[in-house]
Amino acid sequence: MIKSFEGLRGTAALGVALLHLELAAKSVESMSTVYLWTAYLFVDLFFVLSGFVISRVYEDKLRSSADLGNFMVRRTGRLYPLFVFSTFAYIVIGYLTPMTKVFLGHHGFVRFFHDMADTGPLLPSAAELLSSLTLTHSLGFFDRLILNYPSWTISTEYYTYLVFGVCAAFLAIRNRQPAYFLFVLIGGAVAILGSLSHNCLAKSECLYLTTDLGIFRCLFGFFLGVVAQRWSRKPGILAYAASAPVQTLSLIFAGAILVYSRHDPWLAFLAPPAFFLLVLSVSSDTGWVARFFGHRIPAYLGRISYSIYLMHAPTLLGYGVVIRAARGPTQVILATAVFVAAVILVSHLTFRYIEDPFRIRANVLADRLFLK
Repeated sequence: MIKSFEGLRGTAALGVALLHLELAAKSVESMSTVYLWTAYLFVDLFFVLSGFVISRVYEDKLRSSADLGNFMVRRTGRLYPLFVFSTFAYIVIGYLTPMTKVFLGHHGFVRFFHDMADTGPLLPSAAELLSSLTLTHSLGFFDRLILNYPSWTISTEYYTYLVFGVCAAFLAIRNRQPAYFLFVLIGGAVAILGSLSHNCLAKSECLYLTTDLGIFRCLFGFFLGVVAQRWSRKPGILAYAASAPVQTLSLIFAGAILVYSRHDPWLAFLAPPAFFLLVLSVSSDTGWVARFFGHRIPAYLGRISYSIYLMHAPTLLGYGVVIRAARGPTQVILATAVFVAAVILVSHLTFRYIEDPFRIRANVLADRLFLK
């Protein structure tokens, strides 16, 4: 385990959760003016980290169709149980919240709700349920995010795993790296051109691709992570990347993009390469940046980061009314702190009782099915 990666992942997951909390307090029309709006680029850090870790663990183990089957069962067990639980939680809470608003409104608590018009419970359609259960809900079948909206990345990443697994299992070793670079080029080109076609420069949301072309955004970041992992095997490159100046500049570069791409949207296109450099620079777990993100608190957040990522939206469904009712800096800070604590508590429980147990069972099942 690379401790600094855990800290990076935990920081990114919490950043996305805070972004959605901020958006829940605003009207839809003001989304592009929210300061934290560029936190959506943390998703690209997830993709790069995932590509690095998956290729490091599995590339040398994938040599046949049986190995590919083992790999996909393991990845399914890692992603699917918590995905199903979080989606079900989102549906249930989304159904109960409007009725709760109506009940409280009739008992004199209307002032706590900025909008009482949306009072009808919404249930998913059969198409939404089927697409979600097959993890295809963000492969272009819908023109919007459905159900547990952060889970669009799980859809794209799952099938990116399959692309990587096929490459590693069936391509000759000498042909793998060219294939990885090809996916970086294709994914990056389509993601950039697709963003520009959506007039992203005017909307200040470049690289914000989800259900439309989000798979290419994922391919771009994921295979950059694969390339970073291969480069980390070269002692000369790793020693240079892990030096204090390079680590410091990589962190500043990534942070500057997150902050300034709101004002200069084209900077968002540099986010995946910036995260590539940052991930490569801390991959040896040496240096001050690596030690910072490898600290106990960021590492703990990283351990439960998948739960944070998927469970913060269901939590926010019931909590949105609180943040919208907050008035003044003190109340906003207090409401934000309570939300963070609630998300961490919920995520700790789902990690302990759903995510980790099912991951272990899936690994055992994968070995039983595919290993002689």
